[in-house]
Amino acid sequence: MNTFKITLFGSNDITENCGTKALMLSELAKRGVYVPVFYGIGVEDFIRFYQGFNSKSLSDWRGELFLSKKLPEGKYMVRSSVVPKDKENSDFGSVISGAFDSYIADSSVEVPKKILEVWNSFFSEKAKEQCALFLEDDSILGMGVLIQKYIEPVISGVLHSDKNRCNINWTKGHLAEIVSGKIRGNIITCYQNEKKETILRGVEANILEIMDCGYESVFIELEQLGRKIKQELGYEIEMEWLYDGKRIWVVQCQKLIGEVVL
Repeated sequence: MNTFKITLFGSNDITENCGTKALMLSELAKRGVYVPVFYGIGVEDFIRFYQGFNSKSLSDWRGELFLSKKLPEGKYMVRSSVVPKDKENSDFGSVISGAFDSYIADSSVEVPKKILEVWNSFFSEKAKEQCALFLEDDSILGMGVLIQKYIEPVISGVLHSDKNRCNINWTKGHLAEIVSGKIRGNIITCYQNEKKETILRGVEANILEIMDCGYESVFIELEQLGRKIKQELGYEIEMEWLYDGKRIWVVQCQKLIGEVVL
């Protein structure tokens, strides 16, 4: 049986070759933002695998992938973290957001299989169509992979900063259906008034649900966090977040491109 060794980088060793998502999470972690425990895989392994494999179909692979480090037991999100040829292009991840697939590994043993599936999504029709719309054919060097410890959320969503406010789509449970576009989620706008108080605005039923469930402090903290990250990075952001009942976790953050219609 063929075997293929994958080099696993810890969060402190992430490089630009691990892709835009992994690099941003590493930067946020250094700034004191709570991000789930994560690992990165460099684009070199992706290139080496497919150069030696001579096929773009998972069904043709007969072998075993194994990691250079043993992952702690648990559940993981395995996500694409694409690497541009132009490493200075901060807009890159935003324009092709959603083009590639992410998977849940129910245990650490399943992670190598899910890595293969993420790699394979690089060649999907969805990826080809979306990348053709926004990128030149030679813009992408290849695919890194981000492996995140799975956190079970009470609520979760996506925050978009917008000048002096932030717009948040949120839902109970996991944000996967919001990210995939299956649902819009509940929508709320947060901003600071002249007294530096965070104000929540939205549909009355949505505001009442937030108050009744005791989530007001969560959205106040989200507004403060989104504003802090935006100010430190120097541009408007799109941020995926989870709240597990104790704290807010950032699972992805990237530059916001264009106007968001809520």
